[in-house]
Amino acid sequence: DISHEAIQKAKKGIYTNDSMKEISDYYENKYFKKQKTHYGHTNLIDDRIKNKIEFVVEDVTLGHKLPYKYDIIFCRYLLIYFNRVNRHKFLKILENQLVENGILILGKNETLFNSWGSFKLIDSRNRIYIKSHSKLY
Repeated sequence: DISHEAIQKAKKGIYTNDSMKEISDYYENKYFKKQKTHYGHTNLIDDRIKNKIEFVVEDVTLGHKLPYKYDIIFCRYLLIYFNRVNRHKFLKILENQLVENGILILGKNETLFNSWGSFKLIDSRNRIYIKSHSKLY
């Protein structure tokens, strides 16, 4: 994210009950701890998960190549702000930053349709794509 504040919030790993409504009970019980705060009940993500995440303040539209590739990229509600040309450029950046068989998750209102470049749709409801050059996907 380009926002320091958004990164700091994400690092805390605290989610409201509203933001958890699409998480299955299985995953909620396995990876989150319920806590009561003065704001009401919240859900804290397990440190085993949180410690595996790298949070980076970066303007991803600039295309700076990081020295490593990612297994998963969450890119929710960003593509809707790009015109067709910039969207294409940005998708190439994401494609280059993902490992083979890496996962790209878009927002519910965003789509690459069934495929784009090496991204193949694997879950249309949740807008999940896999980067694969294989014919299997």
